[in-house]
Amino acid sequence: MIRFSSEAASELEDAIDWYLSRSIRVAGRFHQTFSSVLLNIEADPDRFARIHLDFQFARIIGFPFICIFRKKLRVLHATLILSSVSRVT
Repeated sequence: MIRFSSEAASELEDAIDWYLSRSIRVAGRFHQTFSSVLLNIEADPDRFARIHLDFQFARIIGFPFICIFRKKLRVLHATLILSSVSRVT
């Protein structure tokens, strides 16, 4: 199970809303890709690169996002969902 910080949940919701405002198909692909990444993190969190102490990250392939997470007491915590580009609204 992955728990999301309020910041991560908000960033993810913003990303989905942004894609939905442009293309339902692309929004669906983003959601599917992100869901697959979460499954991969849950299945084998140790395979992902560490970026600082116990923080790791997973790229959202095909999208300019990464998911930063850490394992704490057997629970995975997604702390941030970051975009590598700034979005213009």
